[in-house]
Amino acid sequence: MITKDLVEIVRYENRFKNDWDSFVDNAENGTFLFHRVFMEYHKDRFEDFSLMLFCKGSLKAILPANVLDKTIYSHQGLTFGGLLIAPHCTDETYAFFWQHIKDYLSVKGFTDLIFKEMPAPYQRQMWNDDLSLDRKLVQQTSNFQVNLNDFKISKSKLKHYHRAAKNNFLLVEDDAFEPFWKNILEPLLSEKYQTKPLHSLEEITSLKKKFNKNIIQCNLYYKDEIVAGITLFVHAGFIVKSQYGASSALGKKLRAMDFLFIELIHKFKKLNFAFFDMGTATDASFPEGVNPGLMNQKKELGCRAYPQNIYQIRL
Repeated sequence: MITKDLVEIVRYENRFKNDWDSFVDNAENGTFLFHRVFMEYHKDRFEDFSLMLFCKGSLKAILPANVLDKTIYSHQGLTFGGLLIAPHCTDETYAFFWQHIKDYLSVKGFTDLIFKEMPAPYQRQMWNDDLSLDRKLVQQTSNFQVNLNDFKISKSKLKHYHRAAKNNFLLVEDDAFEPFWKNILEPLLSEKYQTKPLHSLEEITSLKKKFNKNIIQCNLYYKDEIVAGITLFVHAGFIVKSQYGASSALGKKLRAMDFLFIELIHKFKKLNFAFFDMGTATDASFPEGVNPGLMNQKKELGCRAYPQNIYQIRL
């Protein structure tokens, strides 16, 4: 039985980088997003407060986190956070680690811990945590994913796909992000939302060099002109996420995005991936915070909604 006197909580430092990354690679719920290089590409925006839990000198759990005032977040710069666990962890140990973290942070003078759970498809093992930490659900969003072992694309999407296939598109897996970023993604986000991609062209290019197999750019060309693109994040060979997807005005007329998504869904199904993640339909400009048109498009492509919870724990 693991007890508090056997567990040491240590704040992450650069000297632990290799230990941290090795743990992520072998954790039950690890993904490349938790590698230190990925977490730190925007380290100027967040003050890191990641934690490592050792038991008799062996690393058993990590919490990717940042601090803002008296609140700990896991993690504001990542799609999701939470506790990463070593293989064969029991429900009791998982709950114990959370309680120990709560006590540690409370002693340090923090008032709240906020974490965004991984959607269920990312968790190869689910724990019955029953944290008993007075956690409060402060937000719930829907994460839309295609279960590649059981999905159905709508008849209308398939009709558009078959029509679009007659356009003789060229689908290219491209190491260069500039054609998509400069010609489609940045202009679209600027014009429609007055915003920019979360990753600059320089940042995504740098991350690609460090995570070559995990970050893939797929571009669609029509008569030598790029008309659509999707940036994919590939997680541990079992789930692929559409991080960015957009088309040009011509691409919209040609139904390029329908064609591109369906091509990629079938590609990763053949590669024995389990899920194709299309993200959320969150949009603050709509009354309920969800873009109904975008949500419907994702469902028509075969997506189901998986809850993604954000919890607050008073310390």
